[in-house]
Amino acid sequence: MGQGPSKEDYLIGYTKDEEQVTWKDIELDKQQQIVHLSKRNLYSITPHIGLFTMMKRIDLSHNSIRCIPEAIGHLQHLEYLNLSHNHLMEIPDTLSQLSRLKELDLSYNKLQRITRFIGDLDRLQSINLEHNQLTELPFTIEGLLSLTTLDVSYNPIIILPAPLIQLPYLRRIQLDGCPLTGSVDFLNTPYNPPSLVEICARLMTTAQIECPLTETLDQYVSSYEICNHCRGPYFESFVSRGRWIKRNDVWIPLEYRLCSAHWLDESDRVIATFATAVYPRASFCKKQHRSVFKVWMKHTASSKSR
Repeated sequence: MGQGPSKEDYLIGYTKDEEQVTWKDIELDKQQQIVHLSKRNLYSITPHIGLFTMMKRIDLSHNSIRCIPEAIGHLQHLEYLNLSHNHLMEIPDTLSQLSRLKELDLSYNKLQRITRFIGDLDRLQSINLEHNQLTELPFTIEGLLSLTTLDVSYNPIIILPAPLIQLPYLRRIQLDGCPLTGSVDFLNTPYNPPSLVEICARLMTTAQIECPLTETLDQYVSSYEICNHCRGPYFESFVSRGRWIKRNDVWIPLEYRLCSAHWLDESDRVIATFATAVYPRASFCKKQHRSVFKVWMKHTASSKSR
């Protein structure tokens, strides 16, 4: 039997001139566990990037990369990732699996959205998103409990998610060049009552009830968001409220997303803060939710066979 290709022959990517870049072409600092691929005229990256499992720092900046493979999520020891100055329009959801990541640079790309799973990076300390095409940040950003620095300068962002200012270690927010809204009144939308399905899903999530579900319903129940006031769950139906805060002599507009019309204006908000029962942060968690549909089906099948 012939031997497979050696590690050095693995294809890592292509340059704009269609030249192959293999493992042996890469500048590695094995002692410092660093991969240098900056300014290599790279156009694409293959899933073999996931082979750098022991590396702590990867620099792919100043290339022409348009897409990052999902295999990036295999880099479980990665602490620093630089993808700046490329042509990225999105990043894969698997980026959220980089549990040790501390610094992420996505500046100078063409990103139009950030994965909603970004909040899983609870060790992330710095994220640079300047000079992209982002119109909003996901509300799941509240999961970045170690974040100290956020740069979203020169993005068409008009308002920020309210949970951002509650991050315990956040010290610096860069908003240069963002067309922040002059009014938050447009957020005071009327309440759209939830459907019967959503009401049941809210109750199941809050009480952590496990019951047989189809795959579609299981995915639905797992997709809840968290109210920015009482921390209860909601799905499609929510109320938006706006508020201004001052940070470092800069007025910042914030958006709150609520599971119901907890408050209408600032005075209402203050009153509601002291009058509403709040769910503890750990009272329920998406990672705790699991489908019992397959277990139930297996149990049913075994019962019938008896």
